[in-house]
Amino acid sequence: KLDSDIALSLASLLEANETLTELDVQNSHLTDQACKIIAPALQKNRTITSLNMFMNLFGPEGCKAIAEGIKFNKALIRINLKD
Repeated sequence: KLDSDIALSLASLLEANETLTELDVQNSHLTDQACKIIAPALQKNRTITSLNMFMNLFGPEGCKAIAEGIKFNKALIRINLKD
């Protein structure tokens, strides 16, 4: 399960990342809270081109947070938020 502590660590890594281009957190039990933690890091990240968040536990609040996080991200080409 990707809880708040792990989400904080992931966010920190995403902010510092300069090489990772794909992030797959499929079926990681991501919650709305985890999405809210990760979203600002996605806004700052400039290398992730593919984001897979398929089959997680977040709802509309998590989707809204991720949408805000990627709003100005020019690197992201592909995102999967299906449940």
